[in-house]
Amino acid sequence: MAIENAYQDAEGNWNPYTGSMENVRIPDGARVVGKESENTFTSDEVRTVWMPDSVEVVEAKAFEHCTNLESVRFSNNLKAIRGAAFMGCSNLRSVSLPKSLERMGNFAFSDTAVNEIFFAGTMEKFRRIEKPEGEQAWIDRTPVVHCTDGTMNRSCAAMSMADYLAKSFQRTNRKKFENYVVTGIWHRLRAKGILIQPVTQQYVKRPDGYALLDLYFPAINLSVECDEGYHCGHEAADAARTRDIIEAGKVDPLKAIVAVDEKSFFEHRVKWYSEKNGIRVLRPIEEVDAELDRVAADIAERYKKAGSPAWDQAPPAVRIREKGAISVSDRFFFRTHAEALSALEIRRPDGNPYRQYMRAALQVPGSDGNLDVCFMNMTVSGVQEGSWDNTLSLDGKTLVEKEPERGMPQHAETGWQRIAAQLESNPKNAARRIIFGRVKDSFGADGFTFIGTFQLADANLDEKPRRLIWKKVGNVLDVPIVYPNALRGLGRAKR
Repeated sequence: MAIENAYQDAEGNWNPYTGSMENVRIPDGARVVGKESENTFTSDEVRTVWMPDSVEVVEAKAFEHCTNLESVRFSNNLKAIRGAAFMGCSNLRSVSLPKSLERMGNFAFSDTAVNEIFFAGTMEKFRRIEKPEGEQAWIDRTPVVHCTDGTMNRSCAAMSMADYLAKSFQRTNRKKFENYVVTGIWHRLRAKGILIQPVTQQYVKRPDGYALLDLYFPAINLSVECDEGYHCGHEAADAARTRDIIEAGKVDPLKAIVAVDEKSFFEHRVKWYSEKNGIRVLRPIEEVDAELDRVAADIAERYKKAGSPAWDQAPPAVRIREKGAISVSDRFFFRTHAEALSALEIRRPDGNPYRQYMRAALQVPGSDGNLDVCFMNMTVSGVQEGSWDNTLSLDGKTLVEKEPERGMPQHAETGWQRIAAQLESNPKNAARRIIFGRVKDSFGADGFTFIGTFQLADANLDEKPRRLIWKKVGNVLDVPIVYPNALRGLGRAKR
């Protein structure tokens, strides 16, 4: 069935659409989609819409009341979405909008389920888009809007660059010497035109506790330590601490730093005191300033040699949506289960996003129980953390899951028995898990990071403590997760 006057090309000619109605694909060269107010594509058949980058305008009511529409790929050069263009598309829950967008018409996304928007520009750019409010508002509810420099909605974790810097430097305001060093280096770098993400009080595990790096630059794997008076005479202890940090970078799959050898991790130490004849003496401020000058110059040189890496403030969900995948090497941080599930585009059976804590592994929709998403407390040292004893091997490739000493709840017991029986009957089709491990962010807050996809390799349920052994099968996961195609992507190499 052909739809007359479906789109207008660059020469102003109107053309018919003769393609699929279930998966609408606007032909290349189209500039305007739909004829004004004619409900051009209105149909219950429409489920997906794809627009080429030549499209600049989606006309009024073009897709109004396409009640089964689930996803739209907009042109990267789109300028306007006219009134009621997607009004009544009740199955449309999230959209990705290009940074080229300038105007949205009355009721553009009214009566839809859109509660999340991924915008390819900054928060300020999104605010400048012409959007009607009030009785003729472009949308019924206030959506979460993920932008390249943060997220516009109080319920989300991302923050602007200014908020991040203020919060970071606030952590040192009661440590006068450390604050002088941290802010002094930062302002010297800014004077050189360098904008590189700083982390204050970076948490790193040690065999007998933890270390806090005074100032850390993840992009170049460089730390700056402020040595106050008590460091005098403790050079051996400081050297041991540095070795522990390097070792943590070598072997900890949940590591906060990326060091793999002594050459890739560099540490500056700014000394405030010198020791003469057993007496600690505060160094002249001129000497400290000169040392800060040298440190800032070295950071600037290393930054340029690394290719001047940009400070990426975009929320993980935006980057995952852009790449169509999440990788272990991304090291994205998610505050909550719900935030990670949203980034993976996994929703509740009723189509709404998850909003709260998950007490057990969550089955990926349509996977028949063969693929779960699991959020786990774990350790790489074999010391139990939390009620479950989950130990990740030093190379990050094997996870041993032991039942708690007090036993496990019935839902977990049932799950273990099910996947163990499945392993025995069909080892090649053994259960798989998309696993997120608990970590701390740069402010010390708990959250989760993707550590890979794993497959059940062994189940010992006859001896105490009972245990499951999982082997890593992939570092990259395609998003959205479409079963069973997702299983073919679980073994992809890190990229």
